[in-house]
Amino acid sequence: MQHPDDELVLNIGRTWRLGQRPGIYMTVWRVKDLAVINRWNEEFQDAGILQEHGEFAEVATIVDAGVYADLGNEVW
Repeated sequence: MQHPDDELVLNIGRTWRLGQRPGIYMTVWRVKDLAVINRWNEEFQDAGILQEHGEFAEVATIVDAGVYADLGNEVW
């Protein structure tokens, strides 16, 4: 695991091929602090990392991103 402090919280997508294409997906991460955003931006600019993870560009596009307060355990 390259980033043990980054916790994948939610990864959802529209199923059953309903709606427009491409499909819409949302991924939520819990991160330690906002410095992680700078690290991610640097990694997505690094040619070596992009080449190593070239499949990302084939299947994903970051359309929108934001930072929100942690919901905690209210949902569960």
